[in-house]
Amino acid sequence: MSSSPAVLLVEADPTQQLIALSMLRHLGVEADTATDGSAAVERAAGRAYDVVLLSERVGGAAIRDAIRARRPAGGLRIVAVTERADSSATDRLCADGFDGAIHKPLSVAALEAAVRPPEPAGLLVTVRGHVRELLGEDDEAFVAELVEAFDGSARQALAAVAAARAAGDVEGVAASAHALKGSAANVGLDTLTDVWDAVETGARRGEPSALDGSLTTAVAETERALAQFAAHAGA
Repeated sequence: MSSSPAVLLVEADPTQQLIALSMLRHLGVEADTATDGSAAVERAAGRAYDVVLLSERVGGAAIRDAIRARRPAGGLRIVAVTERADSSATDRLCADGFDGAIHKPLSVAALEAAVRPPEPAGLLVTVRGHVRELLGEDDEAFVAELVEAFDGSARQALAAVAAARAAGDVEGVAASAHALKGSAANVGLDTLTDVWDAVETGARRGEPSALDGSLTTAVAETERALAQFAAHAGA
């Protein structure tokens, strides 16, 4: 995917559309829009989009599949935008065939994760750049050590956050989110740092999404980063 992906926002509510477009512009993305399923399918027929953000209010699997039929060669991610900030909704949508799911109210971090999922090489480039800033020179051995340390600390914190979530322990979620924020910062993954900072802030404020949607997004992005580092190590 290019640094400025081609994005189609499918959203019927004018206010929600305005908010999402403003956040996307903050990310350097000028998205096209559609307000209903028919318009979305028509737009997909005329442009090869990288990402479609599809509001559940506008359409579900039928619209998703109709859009995909216009890009049979693949390379298109369709992300559901749901009103429900809970992990079961996200799991259901992904199991149903969506490439991801985010929830309202939208956040810049969630939108960035949706439209610019990190690539393995990109992650390593980020870590190498971070090491270069720290040491003033390249050091592949140190990069490998940092990635290994991140893997260990992040997996431990993910296990802790899962246990806290299952117990409804908001303070535990906040503590684990703080640890994961630190782990991401240590390797220079700013987007992941911001995602976990949002979870920690929400948990300390007692916001319900700290145990549901925003946490689900943060966990998914961390697991994706871990899987990508592991895939590169095994290549």
